[in-house]
Amino acid sequence: MSQQGEEEEVKRPEVKAEDLIGARDKLAFGTEVKSKTFEVMQECEQAGKVAPSVFSKVRSGSETAFNKPSKRK
Repeated sequence: MSQQGEEEEVKRPEVKAEDLIGARDKLAFGTEVKSKTFEVMQECEQAGKVAPSVFSKVRSGSETAFNKPSKRK
């Protein structure tokens, strides 16, 4: 244990770029991405249109997961 007035400096090992790339690749290997944002982006890509922007006027801002916006005609 450290005494009062004495500060310990924690030294961490250096991390190489190769280690970071390998760790990132293994992080979600073999798992499907379960994100609504990712799902919408994929649907828009398949349909050949641009994904909606959060800054567009199409959204009112009152939409939630439980309160879906009414369908416009």
